[in-house]
Amino acid sequence: MGYLCRKKLEVMKIKVRVWNGEQMVSPDYIDRDGVAHWKENSIPCSSKDTMLFTGLKDKNGMEIFEGDIVQRGVIIFSRGKFTGAYVDGNGNLSDDWEDDIYQETNIRVLGNIYANPELLKEE
Repeated sequence: MGYLCRKKLEVMKIKVRVWNGEQMVSPDYIDRDGVAHWKENSIPCSSKDTMLFTGLKDKNGMEIFEGDIVQRGVIIFSRGKFTGAYVDGNGNLSDDWEDDIYQETNIRVLGNIYANPELLKEE
């Protein structure tokens, strides 16, 4: 395999994190249904709360994952791309942003839907 092919594969690595009920952790593997699994018994043996890395970082250098809460709403995967959805006063997701997150320049991660659900509610 040539250098160019190896380089392309390196860029295409998939990163996933999972909420284990207390913190974000990296699973040992994910099955075809998107369920995360671990080999150790110290954390849950499986979880459906997987969040994919978007390939982007926010304006402070923090990696942006699906399920992250930003100023405008929540990062989601919709219609084949990562985008954002607005959150209504009840914490429900509404329409997607008109622009996808790849065009945003001032995104800042505030938290995520599991560790910081209070950020989804209007005050």
